[in-house]
Amino acid sequence: MSAKENTQSLKVLDDLMSKLTISKDAAATKEATNALASFINGRIEDQDAPEKTVEALKKHITNKKDAALREKAALAIQDIAQHSEVGTNVEPYLVVLLPFVLGAIGDKITGVKNAATAAAMAIMEAITPNAVKAVLPTS
Repeated sequence: MSAKENTQSLKVLDDLMSKLTISKDAAATKEATNALASFINGRIEDQDAPEKTVEALKKHITNKKDAALREKAALAIQDIAQHSEVGTNVEPYLVVLLPFVLGAIGDKITGVKNAATAAAMAIMEAITPNAVKAVLPTS
């Protein structure tokens, strides 16, 4: 894959994250999360392309000051996990996001809590049996 293609993928992902962050109503948020899920689960040739987006989702879902941003991040994660074809390159990122989503289930804001619960359920339904070992706690 050329550097130009990787740069284009990163630019598209940055644009999609920006749209998610600035969305004001439920319809705009849903549109942004669907577009993000479709792009990430689509044909990204460079396996590292979604890393920046995953890091942004982690940052957003743990944002202590902005409940709306936490909720949008949980909704985006849910849409990524519920995409009709979860890419094999996306599943490891879902496993990485799961602890952050589970942490958001304890949020005092009901919208965040509900979105995080739905995202956690979507992740558990999306991962393969091989990935279950990675999400189980070890003691």
